[in-house]
Amino acid sequence: MANLSLIVLILFGLSFSSSIRSDFFTYTGYINVNASANANMFYWFLPSMDNNTNAPLILWLQGGPGCSGIGMGLLYETGPYFVNNDLQLVPNPSTWNQNYHMLYVDNPVGTGFSYVDDDGYVVNEQQMAVDLHTALTSFFVLYPQYVKNDFYIFGESYAGKYIPTISYFIYQRNQLISNGSSSGTPINLQGFGIGNGISDPITQVNAYSDFAFATGLVDLSQKGQVEQWQAETVVAIEAEDWIAANNLWNNLTLAIIEWAGWVNPADIRIFGFPDFDAGTNYLNQASVQASMHVTRNISFEMCSDTVPNYLVEDEMKSVKNLFPELLENYKVILFNGNFDMTIPNNGAEMWIASIPWYGQSGYATAQRQVWQVNNQVAGFVKQFKSLTQAIVWNAGHMATMDQAANVLDMVNRFINNTPFSA
Repeated sequence: MANLSLIVLILFGLSFSSSIRSDFFTYTGYINVNASANANMFYWFLPSMDNNTNAPLILWLQGGPGCSGIGMGLLYETGPYFVNNDLQLVPNPSTWNQNYHMLYVDNPVGTGFSYVDDDGYVVNEQQMAVDLHTALTSFFVLYPQYVKNDFYIFGESYAGKYIPTISYFIYQRNQLISNGSSSGTPINLQGFGIGNGISDPITQVNAYSDFAFATGLVDLSQKGQVEQWQAETVVAIEAEDWIAANNLWNNLTLAIIEWAGWVNPADIRIFGFPDFDAGTNYLNQASVQASMHVTRNISFEMCSDTVPNYLVEDEMKSVKNLFPELLENYKVILFNGNFDMTIPNNGAEMWIASIPWYGQSGYATAQRQVWQVNNQVAGFVKQFKSLTQAIVWNAGHMATMDQAANVLDMVNRFINNTPFSA
C-alpha cells in the first residue's frame, strides 16, 4: 500500500478574485506511489459544484507525454476557473466541475508537481498504470465516500495511451478482486473518453500526407515525400526500432510545419505557437504553491522535458490490442478536432475502423449523424454498441479548450446515454 498523503483542504481562490465562490472547497495532496523511488503523484480533487455527492467522478489525464493535468486540464480546459494574462482566476462557464466530481493528477511521476528520483521515471505504459492505479486506490482510501460513484477517465493526446492502459489495468484488477484472487475494493469504472489521442501509431502515421495535402499545407511533390517517410516509419515500427520510428515521425511532422510557414500543428488555422505562460507563471507563484500545499521546491513546467526522454521507446507502440476487451466491458468515446494536424482526424478514422472488436462490422455500416448544440452544427458522430466516435467541428488538438461548451455537451450525452440526434 502506498503512503497516503495528508488530506489538504484549500479554499479555491482564497486570496484571488472576489468573483470566485467563497464556499468552494477543493483538496490537494501527494500520494507516494513508489517508496523506493521516492515517486510522489500530485493530485487536485474538486467535488461537484452542485453539491451532488452521487455525481460521477471523472479523472482527467493530460498528454505530452509529461504535460501537467493540473496546469493544462484544470486551468485551460475543464476546470472551474481559467487563469488570465493578469494571473487572475476567472470562472469557466463550461466547466465539467459543475455537475461532476473532477480529479486531476500530474501523471506520470515527474510531470508538473509530481516528483520522483531519477531511477523512478516510468519507461512504459505498464509502469505508468501501476503507479496510477496505486494513486487511485489510495485516493479512494482517503475519500471512501466516492468509491461507489460512477467513475470515468477522460484526457487527450498521449493520454490516448495512458487511458486504455489504466482502464485495462483496472479491469484486470477488478476481475481478481471479484474472483477472490486479490483483496481490495474494485474501482467502479464505467467508461472512458479520449480526445485527439495517439493510440495506434502504425496506422495513424499514414494520415499525415492526405491530411496535409487536403488542407493545402503541402503540394503534390511534398505529399510524396511525406508518404515515403510514413512508409519508413511503418517499417521501423514493424522492426521494433522504436527510436528510429519516433525520429521519423517527428521529422515528417516538422517538415510539414516548416513547409507550411510554421503552421501550428495543434490548430492549422494559426501560424506560430501559442503559449501557456499565464498558467505556468500562476502556478510558480510562491503564494499559490503554498495554498496548494506543494511540499517540495518545484519550478513548475507546463510540460516536462525529462518525462518524454524516458518514454521515447514507448511512444510508437500501439495499445489497440486492449480495445476489444475494453469495448466488451465499458463504453468508449473517441473524439478529434477537425483542424488538428498533431493527431489528424483521418488517422483516427482509420485506426478506429481497424479495431478487431465484437462490433467491428456493425460499426463499419453505422450511419453517421450530424450533432447539433443550440441548433448549430457541433460536429459529427458515429455510434455502435459501446463505441462512439466524434468529430468536434472548428476545433484543434485541444478540442476541449477550443469548443468547451460543445465538448461538455458531448460528455453529458455520453455519460447520460442521451442520443446525439436529440
